[in-house]
Amino acid sequence: MQTRSESRRSRGAAVALAVLAGGAAIAVLAGGAAVALAVLGGDGAERSPAAVAAAPPARPADTGAATGAVGGDEGSRDAVARYRQDAAFEALAVAHARRWAAQADHPDAVAAGFSPARCGDDQAGAPVFLLPSTVGRPSDEPSAVTTDCTIAAGQRVLADLGGLIATEDANGIEGGYDLADGTRVPFAPEHLPAICADVLDQGLQPAPRAVTLDGEAVGGVRAVVSAVFRVPVAASSAMAGDAAALGHPDHVSAAYCGYKLLLGPLAPGEHALQATVMGNRTVTWRLQVLDAP
Repeated sequence: MQTRSESRRSRGAAVALAVLAGGAAIAVLAGGAAVALAVLGGDGAERSPAAVAAAPPARPADTGAATGAVGGDEGSRDAVARYRQDAAFEALAVAHARRWAAQADHPDAVAAGFSPARCGDDQAGAPVFLLPSTVGRPSDEPSAVTTDCTIAAGQRVLADLGGLIATEDANGIEGGYDLADGTRVPFAPEHLPAICADVLDQGLQPAPRAVTLDGEAVGGVRAVVSAVFRVPVAASSAMAGDAAALGHPDHVSAAYCGYKLLLGPLAPGEHALQATVMGNRTVTWRLQVLDAP
């Protein structure tokens, strides 16, 4: 999943979260797998028409919540601040990203198109149920994935509607990322949020379309850039070499950026949450909400 590719004079950044599929200097969370920067655009690289056309949801007004490395000049800090959310929502986004990253490269997740591959019962006591995030690569080619989840009475529901994790690597400035203003920054912890904000600003991460609950349009999608957090790295991971070279073989630093939707609590019974993400992938979460005990 989180492989390296040459693009925009860039070799780094595994962005991984819903879009983990193939390639990556940047991986996308809520829509699939590691997305190569070649797909994202820049220096002549082809950009998905769906990604260019999608209009991002409104940015948050509250910019003073969570803390974390931001780095860069004042312009970069301002760009990040536009996407910051309140601390509680940002913590949910980070937890969601970690949950996705823990299994996104497993064969069963790749086959199912979701990470985790199936909704389990390990979230029965949680106030917010984190829906599986899709695994794959942004594309204009139509595709569809569906998963079934059982939600306890009173639980809220968090869906990832397209996102990515920018991760640090050991390539330095030569393997860095070119911001929209032409500034190159390395995939270092202090620059990861700025890279994420730039990806959203340029529309390189497709915003969701046609978001519905039980056939009715749903609002409230939030564009999010998180503070820096750690992603565990196993010895077999594609990021193991970078982690070791950076002096901490058990983890790499990361930042999440993408689109989240928090719903509920939903009424008992059957519901269907559906959205078009990652360009042209239709994702359906079929939810069975239990009656109160």
